[in-house]
Amino acid sequence: MLGDYGPATVRNTKFSALGLQNLTSRSCWGAGTAADSGCFLDTVADLTTVDTRIVATGRADLGHHRSLWRAVVPGKAYTMTFRLSSLDHVVPAGHRLALVLGGTDADMVDPALPATGARVTFDLAGTSYGPDRSPQLVLWLR
Repeated sequence: MLGDYGPATVRNTKFSALGLQNLTSRSCWGAGTAADSGCFLDTVADLTTVDTRIVATGRADLGHHRSLWRAVVPGKAYTMTFRLSSLDHVVPAGHRLALVLGGTDADMVDPALPATGARVTFDLAGTSYGPDRSPQLVLWLR
C-alpha cells in the first residue's frame, strides 16, 4: 500500500455510501416515465477528518519469481516489479508518503515455500524507477 501521512478532510468511504450522504430533498431530471419518475434524492459529500490515508494498493506473489513454476531461492536477491492501483492524489506540503509491505493470504501459501518465520529483507538503497517511471524495489528472501 502507498499511504499519505498527514491530516486531511476526505470523503468518508468507510461505509457503502462511498462518501455521499442522501438529503430529504429531490431533484428531477426530464419528464419521467411510468417506470421512472426521473426524480432522485439530492446528495452532499460525507466528509471525515483523518491522519493517514491509503492512496494506492497492489499485490505481488513474493514466493515465486516471474511465474508459479519458479520459486524464489533463500539468500538470492530478486528484483520484483508490481503495479499500484491508479489514483489521482496530490500530496499536501508537510505530509509523508509511506510504502507499507505486508503478508496476506496465509491459508493459500504453497507448502514448498519457506516455513512460517521466513524473513524478507527490502533493500531500499536498490529502489529505483523503471522505464515507465514505476518504482522498483529489490527484495531479499532469507
